[in-house]
Amino acid sequence: MTSRHSPEEQRTSTERTRILPAAGAAVLVGAAALLGRTSWEATVPDLLSHRVFLLTCLVAVGVLALRLVTAVPSRTALAVTLGALLGTAVGTTPWQALAEVFWYQLWWSVPLAVGLALMLRAPSTPSAGT
Repeated sequence: MTSRHSPEEQRTSTERTRILPAAGAAVLVGAAALLGRTSWEATVPDLLSHRVFLLTCLVAVGVLALRLVTAVPSRTALAVTLGALLGTAVGTTPWQALAEVFWYQLWWSVPLAVGLALMLRAPSTPSAGT
């Protein structure tokens, strides 16, 4: 015997697979906005480099969040975003005076880079649609 799911059960399952990635994307964007807002005027050795890093992180968050809920950013866009994030993280690090700058760049860029890399490995259609 095969068990069949009712249309209501299938609809509930589909709704759940759409809601979870959307909720994750909303939390990601909200956390990034909060971190960006609270650290925009941080006391760092080079404020311009700091802001370039923050803007790059915010763009990477936007691309990752969009990919979580749609199939819009292509793998090429994800790869370019990943490269830009890593390049900016290394390029804007004040190597002569690391202190706390190293740690916040590490704690912000590595999780984003991992998320982008996982999306590069994921199937071409996001889990939200199927």
